[in-house]
Amino acid sequence: MRLPKEIKFFNEYNCYPLWLNNIHEKCTFNVENEKWTLPNINPLWLPISKELKQEIEKWDDFYQNLFMNTPKVFKVKEMTLKEKQWFYKKGKELFERLKKELPNVKVYYHDMEYEKVVE
Repeated sequence: MRLPKEIKFFNEYNCYPLWLNNIHEKCTFNVENEKWTLPNINPLWLPISKELKQEIEKWDDFYQNLFMNTPKVFKVKEMTLKEKQWFYKKGKELFERLKKELPNVKVYYHDMEYEKVVE
């Protein structure tokens, strides 16, 4: 896989937490299933350590498990203060590790604690 020049690291329901930076230019529409395809990046595709891939997956699994989506119900579980502290701290730690392991890629992080994008 050719590495992108820039990626964003942030959680989104039912997606991997890594994205090509400029999603608006690279979105495509699949006529067969009538769905948009966003430039979402599977962490397994990146040349990063196995440990970092596993920790990103664990962190994102926590986020995905906050959502209960059935045909009749869509609910989002509130995080406890302790969960929020772990989640925000872990996200920042993973962001820093991504930057170190992908030195030729500009990595941005959407900090959900402060609602801003950081480099």
